Amino acid sequence: MLRPEDIKVVVEFTEGYQKRYTEACLKRLDKMLKDGADLDELLARTQETTEKVG
Repeated sequence: MLRPEDIKVVVEFTEGYQKRYTEACLKRLDKMLKDGADLDELLARTQETTEKVG
C-alpha cells in the first residue's frame, strides 16, 4: 500500500507564477490578520507543517 511519506513531488514555478502565488499568499495573510488571526499562532502552525513535510 502506498503511504503518504512514499509520495515525492517536485514543483517548479515559472517566474510569473511564483510572483502571483506570493502575492496571493500575502493578500490572504493580510486578510487573516485583519480578521484577528494571531501571527505567532500562524507562524507556529507553519513551522509544524514544515517539519512534517520536511
